[in-house]
Amino acid sequence: AGEEVEEAEEGFKLTLESEIAKVESFFRAKGNVFTTELRQLKKRVSLLDAQIEGASECSNIVQLLELLQGKEEGSLLKDLLSFAKHVDDLREFLFANTQACIKINKKHDKNSKYKLREQYCSVLQKSLFFTSAQFGMLICDTKTLVYR
Repeated sequence: AGEEVEEAEEGFKLTLESEIAKVESFFRAKGNVFTTELRQLKKRVSLLDAQIEGASECSNIVQLLELLQGKEEGSLLKDLLSFAKHVDDLREFLFANTQACIKINKKHDKNSKYKLREQYCSVLQKSLFFTSAQFGMLICDTKTLVYR
């Protein structure tokens, strides 16, 4: 029975490490794609250097989109909002997976003599999606660009 428990514990750890690696890999890929997309959006914004007549009267984004419908500015605004949503979705994905890992380890530690939560919290804190300045800057740059 002791050997079976050891094997189950090892399998649990390998599965957990594999899932963390998948999230890390997904983050790297998305981070690179999003950085490229943001650069392209910045170029498009810099080409539109005009005040939009009637924009100051718009009290929300829906009104602004209606005002800009059929114009390059409207297309750009839609693309910016879509991009911002994708960045926010990635943030939520990372948060949900981090929380899940913590909760899984907490439950594991309640039911096992092997305590893993601290170890895997440390692994998470060292992960690129946790330590990367790139993602924080991506979020800030996206917000700045949308408000611009």
